[in-house]
Amino acid sequence: MLRSFFQLTAAVSLVTAVDEVGIPSGMATCTTGPGAACGTHLLQHGGGVKRMQAPSHDDDVEAITQPSSVQVKRRIGATVAPTAATTVVSIKLPAPIVAAPEAEALFSPGPSSDKLLYVGILSSPGNRHRRDVLRESWLQALKAHYPDKKVVAEFLIGRRPIQGQLAHHPQGTKATETEVQLEMNLTEESELGDIARVPMVDDYDTLSEKVLNLLSRGLERGYSFMMKIDDDQDLNISSIDDAFGSRSPADAVYAGNYLWERQGYQIQLGADGRFVKYFSGSCYVLSWELARQVAEQDMSHSVAYNMYGSKSEDVNMGRWVKWADEHRSTQGWKPVEYVSLNLSRALPNIIQHENYKQS
Repeated sequence: MLRSFFQLTAAVSLVTAVDEVGIPSGMATCTTGPGAACGTHLLQHGGGVKRMQAPSHDDDVEAITQPSSVQVKRRIGATVAPTAATTVVSIKLPAPIVAAPEAEALFSPGPSSDKLLYVGILSSPGNRHRRDVLRESWLQALKAHYPDKKVVAEFLIGRRPIQGQLAHHPQGTKATETEVQLEMNLTEESELGDIARVPMVDDYDTLSEKVLNLLSRGLERGYSFMMKIDDDQDLNISSIDDAFGSRSPADAVYAGNYLWERQGYQIQLGADGRFVKYFSGSCYVLSWELARQVAEQDMSHSVAYNMYGSKSEDVNMGRWVKWADEHRSTQGWKPVEYVSLNLSRALPNIIQHENYKQS
């Protein structure tokens, strides 16, 4: 009987109850009538999307829960009750619904109470001098201050694009001796244990992708907050506990040194010609909840910044946060909190060294 119901063409109405933590409970009803296909229906709730699909058996309905980008299949009971004008399927949604064991590894873990801040330092492959300055200054102090790894920091480094000698025919181009040597140097330097290699071409054009990699690494490790900082910055270690120790990682928090609330330069506009407020790129922080939205839930939007953003990763971050905030508003969730903090300052010895090299 259920199979014949799903063969009807129908107009679809779908309703559900959702508890406080986004786990579906109660009843979901699919009301059908003449005029439209009853194929895949969407059920929005705080934890993701429920997709109710036509079953292949008479006695059950297949539900697919999609928190973030992971699909988890569950079989649930269903009954059919026809009426004069419509056919109604009442579907009991058991609570709680737990991810299938084979899919659990694909979820980013929730924030851990003993992991406060993940610090990702964006560094270019050739910036060895800058990294050494940081190792001798605040990186060493950070490890001493947090021996329990409540706060950790590492350099994120990709690879230089292969320029080679065959620019007119890029297929099969091999790295030059200089490019090979740079990789060998990085491999040796990685033995220091503070470098994370990310699988991407590392240049200014790809900084936005690098930041998304940074957020993903922080989420995978279960940190409550994720910081992006440049390799010419001196981290204000004493501010960390006061700034984030009492904040909830479940709140959407966006913090940084300086908030651009109004346009100051033409380069701050996106591809759509609009300005959106953002924190300057020297150093900023996202809470676990906001990072999860930007780098997991909204990833398809985040990587499509050619439509609305620019090459500037901090400008794009402002766009990603605004997109997440608008989604939160439609769901009735707490808005993003913008917090200005004294997180870092430029390292004068790096500036002096590079000015000397250029003179």
